[in-house]
Amino acid sequence: MKDFEAIKDLWRVQNEAPINYTSIIESIYNNRKNYAKKLIIQTICVSIALAIILCIWLFKPFSTWTTHLAMLLLTFCLVYFLCIQFLDFKKVRQFDRHLLKPQDFITYLERYQKDSYLLNKRNYKIYTFGIGFAFVLILFEMYFILPFWLLLLFIIAAIGWFALSYLLLMKEYIKSENNRIETMISQLKKIKTQLKD
Repeated sequence: MKDFEAIKDLWRVQNEAPINYTSIIESIYNNRKNYAKKLIIQTICVSIALAIILCIWLFKPFSTWTTHLAMLLLTFCLVYFLCIQFLDFKKVRQFDRHLLKPQDFITYLERYQKDSYLLNKRNYKIYTFGIGFAFVLILFEMYFILPFWLLLLFIIAAIGWFALSYLLLMKEYIKSENNRIETMISQLKKIKTQLKD
């Protein structure tokens, strides 16, 4: 019986390969760095879109007041998005402070994961509703300019895009963000348990 226990202990020791602390920290650092780059690229793209919308609004005459309201609403939505991106970027930049204490960093990541999930769900709904309402207001202007079939095609394309982005793309984005953060948390928990042993 003692031989069987010895074999079990040997098997357990072989299965518990030592964790490479440096590679995990480097992986977390690279993950944070890539996410920060993604936030910067998104911010640049939204800033360009905002500049284009403002130029159109300032230099293109519109025949209905609803289009001016739509442009104001689009501007507000894009500025709102930029503010959210900036706050998220600030949170991501704080990751380095916690690398010295795995438990503090795990707690921070768990809180960030929860906040990020709520932020993405709530803010994306606000953002989508605002842009959708702006498109409805722009339709009044387009009704007077475009042939009916082209207006109908625009409406179908807009509804299709909102449905695709809300029902598929956003859910996939939230899922990938949760997986990204969950991977970092599990790696840090491995480090924490190894440090205890």
